[in-house]
Amino acid sequence: MHRLSSYLKLRKNVFENVRKQTRVPFGSTEEQCEHIGRGLCAQIDSGALTVQQVVNDSVKFALVNARDAESRYFSWLTLHMSLGICFQYQVEDKQLIRHVLGVLLPLSHGVDYGIFLRDLLESSRQPDVLSVINLAPGQRQSMRSLSNVPDKSLYYLKYSAGLKIDLRDPKLMKTIFDGTGRAVWAELLDRETCLYIDLPIAHAHLQPMMIHQPLTASLQVSSILLAIMNMKPNVVHLLLRYGASAQGPPLRYLLRTLGTIHLFPGMQKDGPKKYTIPVLMVADSLKYTLRTMPYVRFKTEMETIGNNTRFDTYYVKQEVLQFVPSWTVTGVPPLKHLCRCFIRNIFISLDQLPGGIQLLEIPVELRDYIDIKC
Repeated sequence: MHRLSSYLKLRKNVFENVRKQTRVPFGSTEEQCEHIGRGLCAQIDSGALTVQQVVNDSVKFALVNARDAESRYFSWLTLHMSLGICFQYQVEDKQLIRHVLGVLLPLSHGVDYGIFLRDLLESSRQPDVLSVINLAPGQRQSMRSLSNVPDKSLYYLKYSAGLKIDLRDPKLMKTIFDGTGRAVWAELLDRETCLYIDLPIAHAHLQPMMIHQPLTASLQVSSILLAIMNMKPNVVHLLLRYGASAQGPPLRYLLRTLGTIHLFPGMQKDGPKKYTIPVLMVADSLKYTLRTMPYVRFKTEMETIGNNTRFDTYYVKQEVLQFVPSWTVTGVPPLKHLCRCFIRNIFISLDQLPGGIQLLEIPVELRDYIDIKC
């Protein structure tokens, strides 16, 4: 009965039709999906199909096909192929791309590491290890250049960053926040909605992702926390510009790390202190993070903890205070900073960050300030 139902749903599906015509007798599942993608691209180029038709039918196939571990993996590859086609043809239909991302989310058990974050974190360190699962069909060999990585990564980041996710969705809760994930993400789950970019990352490694792995195989960190842990302040800055939140675990991680700087080599006992590169990288990430937080106050561990402690008060070691602006100690932020945070929150609610900032008819210096470039 299930097979008959699937047949009826996919009877006129263009992806299913191409899949039936594609024969890869000795190839892997990935190669089969790539051959299907090439066939679909050929029909798009000839005018027989439209990009929107191919992507929509690919999503429908992925939903109907995802029955067991093996079929879910093929559905996962199908959705990545759809994203690759969107990039190849530079699709600007935000709703179409976000529809693919939304369907992909439960299959990946979180934000898929291969969509944009892998290339951002790995390209400068390992130029030969690039994400190929989300490339357009036939581009595996031609996209080895590092100069192409930011374009592809920023393309996906632009469309995924402002996507709002309903945290009350029971299917989402089961696939992403199951088991220990509920305790790790308790602060996030207190809200009804959140941005896609703030959800936990799943399967953050360079090996091929296997959908049938248990949920415990997922890495329960967000994109910005993973960038902080990898000491990539430039990636942290980029994610913050696109609206990522560093409240909670990301900020606490930065404060804990800077609180142990006496353990890092390279310090001078006499004269000006000189810090090692890792310390400076963490300090830069904290600097960018504080630009997005309207209210935050740091107190040393020696101060008394009162009953009226605000949620944005953090107790830190004395060493941390040398890396933060004075207003974070007094608890009185400058009016200019508060205005920046207020304006950014409006752009986040309107899904226009960071592009909308450049449309403001104000001096370039102020636009850069709102865009946390300074």
